[in-house]
Amino acid sequence: SLQYQRIKTWLSFHVIASLVFLALGIAHLITAFTNVYGIILVGLLICGIGIGLVPANIGAWISSTTPAAVHGRAYGGRTSVLFLGHFFAPIFTHPIVQQVSINAIFWVLGGVSLLLAIIFAGAAVKRYSVPTRNN
Repeated sequence: SLQYQRIKTWLSFHVIASLVFLALGIAHLITAFTNVYGIILVGLLICGIGIGLVPANIGAWISSTTPAAVHGRAYGGRTSVLFLGHFFAPIFTHPIVQQVSINAIFWVLGGVSLLLAIIFAGAAVKRYSVPTRNN
């Protein structure tokens, strides 16, 4: 996130979000795939890069798309959603871990993250593609 401003000059919010979810998907699948400590650390490093960009990208996106009069409410909503996610994550994942395994959670999170990466990449392509004339 320390280099976010430099990244943002080259990439749109959608593309950065897509790259974030791509990094998270790869990281979760690496973690699901192996039990080797060193490889898990590589997955965690990739995950950290993705997670580091989340607050900066969401904050900048909110400030550029909401009127100044509602910035406080929008940032408060972002903070609430992030904390609710932290609160509910173990509640939702614990039954899966007990019934299947912890690796199953990482497989699911990896798949969902990669799906979100595709969705945001598609949104970026749709938003920034040049319209063509039909002759």
